[in-house]
Amino acid sequence: MKVLIIGPPGCGKGTQSAKVSADYHLRHISTGDMLRSIAKEGGELAERIKPYMGTGCLVPDDLIIEMMHSKLPGSYILDGYPRTMKQAKSMEEVNVAVFLSLDEEECVRRIVGRNQGRSDDNRETAAMRYKVYMKDTLPVVKHLKERKVLTEIAGNRGIEEVYGDIKKVLDGLGNKRR
Repeated sequence: MKVLIIGPPGCGKGTQSAKVSADYHLRHISTGDMLRSIAKEGGELAERIKPYMGTGCLVPDDLIIEMMHSKLPGSYILDGYPRTMKQAKSMEEVNVAVFLSLDEEECVRRIVGRNQGRSDDNRETAAMRYKVYMKDTLPVVKHLKERKVLTEIAGNRGIEEVYGDIKKVLDGLGNKRR
């Protein structure tokens, strides 16, 4: 099974992806976690992505696509990818995409309020990330909807309530939980 969890920054993609990964035996792949890990480790790729990290801007498509396609064989839940139409068009077959919708005010509130110690968890960068999302990622949502693989779930509720809706979608596809 190949599952995408997409939505604006702070909507709960990582939280929900971890729950799906555990319950459905899917490998959880997070673009954000991979980028932060690469930046921390250093090296040539780190030097290429660091200028974009912490600014609210997206890392260029070619770098992300190269990084992601090495991680995609088999079943997975993909958190935060694709973010652009070029990335979406490079994707293999996807069984389902879950779109966690959330307004800008709530996204910024959640990002600023979380205590993860990330350098990009401030009001200015959060607002910039939301604007970049609206410009670059919203067309991906439309594209996945046109492909009839997208289900929209309101992300402005509690973790378990949102997860209950995600389980209904996945179970409806005949997927088995632990």
